[in-house]
Amino acid sequence: MRRPQFTRAQGISLISAVLVLFVFGFLVVIGGRLVPIYLEYQGVAHILDSVAASDSASEASVRAVLERGFGVADVHTISASDVDITRTNGQLTAAVDYDAVAPFLGNVGFVVHFHKMVTVNGAGR
Repeated sequence: MRRPQFTRAQGISLISAVLVLFVFGFLVVIGGRLVPIYLEYQGVAHILDSVAASDSASEASVRAVLERGFGVADVHTISASDVDITRTNGQLTAAVDYDAVAPFLGNVGFVVHFHKMVTVNGAGR
């Protein structure tokens, strides 16, 4: 009787599986630290876009809209006073330029820079 020939074993070894799980876990931890920062920036960008579409004609009314929006969107990294509002040639612009810091492990962390500028439509009226 003939013995069947064994084909070469295929698959992932235990060491490779542990390495893949370690890399996957590392990426999940990084994502867990960075996703909230990006979600908060998306809230800031949405608020600035709503300010751009509003009928606000003065710096005070823009700041009031920003304060309400930041409170509703639960933005803690910046405040309405951190937004630069300038008037140039009758155009009112609102710009935000900030860095968000996410701690990672011990004294290692991530710094993410954000910048957004909009022109307020109601300012030219």
